[in-house]
Amino acid sequence: MFLLLTALVLNACSQTEEKTSNSAVPEENSELGVTDSDTTKSEEVEEVQSVDSDVLFLADQNEQLGGEAFSDSGLNEKSQIVDKDGYTYILTPSIDTRSESGTLYVSILKGDEFIVKEKVIDIEMPSKDSDDRYRYTKTAFYENTLLIVSRDSTKYRSPNQFIFTTVTVNEKGEAETKEVRRSVSDDNNLEDSLISGLKGYYYFEKTDSNHANIVDKDGKLLYSFSMDGTYPVNSDVVFLDEENGRIYFYGSDGNIAFDLNHSEMIWDANGSEMLYDFPAGYRVSRLASNNGMYILRYNSSTQNALYFYEINNGEPALASNGIMESALEAKYEYSDILSIDDKFVNVYKIVIYKGEPTIQKFSFTRVDL
Repeated sequence: MFLLLTALVLNACSQTEEKTSNSAVPEENSELGVTDSDTTKSEEVEEVQSVDSDVLFLADQNEQLGGEAFSDSGLNEKSQIVDKDGYTYILTPSIDTRSESGTLYVSILKGDEFIVKEKVIDIEMPSKDSDDRYRYTKTAFYENTLLIVSRDSTKYRSPNQFIFTTVTVNEKGEAETKEVRRSVSDDNNLEDSLISGLKGYYYFEKTDSNHANIVDKDGKLLYSFSMDGTYPVNSDVVFLDEENGRIYFYGSDGNIAFDLNHSEMIWDANGSEMLYDFPAGYRVSRLASNNGMYILRYNSSTQNALYFYEINNGEPALASNGIMESALEAKYEYSDILSIDDKFVNVYKIVIYKGEPTIQKFSFTRVDL
């Protein structure tokens, strides 16, 4: 396997403006301002603001994680791969949003050895032991926890009801299902959802047409804010910065930000929306780190760009970057995954290796330690 890591060391005097597009059709909950734009929005390939930057070095490359292949059910474009407490979790949900059934395929490694391989866990609906009927509307992950938003589908039921449920998998492959929160709204047009943060996804609860809550996987209320005034309801979300209390959105000229602590847009010295220059779009994933975030941008089936942005006083600035190239093509577009362990930032890539689905792992030395 040939892999070339090229450092993009650039001149601080030259700058290019990042461009994004708002032309794609959003998800059904776009009116909430929480559309998952990473999977629904078309974009131009961005150019990132140039800086004198450190180099992200490739420290290790594993051609086949665990030395074993997977079935298509146990590994696909919906899989979550995360490093946590010395274990690597591969969690793949199979959920029919039109019904009340779901399963979770679980694989776990310690080091480079499987201790659990494609264990199947049934996901129970909130309505299992009642006459109520719910359907899955949104699913996403926070580390080794599957987050599920279900909507009451009982005919003629009013008011609108939602249930926020989590399924957490431990290192033994055992799952704990927990009903975290119930939400009721008299407005049947409102739709609770999930919002992407730097550490994972969060529950986005609409209390009414002008107010919303952001709740973590344990049910803790992180932010409660007004959507009146300057909140960009018709703009798509880039991500939530949970530590600094900001939601970044796509603006007409670049990324813009809403301050959750003051329920107000962030303005520049001229009174215009402050513009932020970092990669965004359906090709991009992000992950929180010490005093910053790593960003992975999918350039092609064989190439990714990796960045580290420092965040000082809430302001992100490019500090390090690099290019990763592989001879094997990704099996799924835009599906490469970022994760962090104690020493490395890891890029997991699903490929066909010797005729079977498998995971490649590229470990880069962390620059945030």
